[in-house]
Amino acid sequence: MIKFSKKTLAILIIVVLSPVLVPLLFLAGSALMAGIYWSFGYYVNIPGWKMGQIAAEKESVEECELLRKTWYFGGFDSGDMHRSECIHTYASLTLDPLACELLLPSDYGWSCLGASSEKKPCLFDFKDPPEIRGNGIIAPMSQCINGDNIITNNTCCKIARIAFYEENTNCSSLDAPQNFIDQCHNELAVKLGDGKECKLIKNDNIRIGCEIRVKYKK
Repeated sequence: MIKFSKKTLAILIIVVLSPVLVPLLFLAGSALMAGIYWSFGYYVNIPGWKMGQIAAEKESVEECELLRKTWYFGGFDSGDMHRSECIHTYASLTLDPLACELLLPSDYGWSCLGASSEKKPCLFDFKDPPEIRGNGIIAPMSQCINGDNIITNNTCCKIARIAFYEENTNCSSLDAPQNFIDQCHNELAVKLGDGKECKLIKNDNIRIGCEIRVKYKK
């Protein structure tokens, strides 16, 4: 019969029980951390999108800074991913492009900026050349340039030509409702990298988004 010393026996017991003990220790540590966070007014182990909804209800993106993840639930995650998701959700719900500056110049920040913008009347997809949608048309860029008068005179086609062709750098001749004119100034400002063009936009949401795009495009 093999005899073990008390020290060796203790080590063997720990090794055998470690698959159970380690998770329990992490769970205990997580509970302790959660209690400390809660006592200081933090939100603990809430998904980023849910935290974004809370921030929107409280009308403050700063609530996202109060989100914390503990070891057990966060996988040693610092919470940065959840914080970013919170900001993105908040911006999309409140249409607040200023909040997206907290994420820029990352790709997620640009996504946030798009989600926080009010809907524009014309849509240009990411094809090369782009397809134009809006104001009653769906047309490739070639038709906006060389199509019949109905297509080429469509307001969205006029804006597309300004947005994608260097020789068109003026929205003053555009005879259209204000939301089309605002989009024209926005597209032109981004193309030229000119923040002064953004100031001509009447809609606050579009103007602020325009200024942020120009700022970070540089």
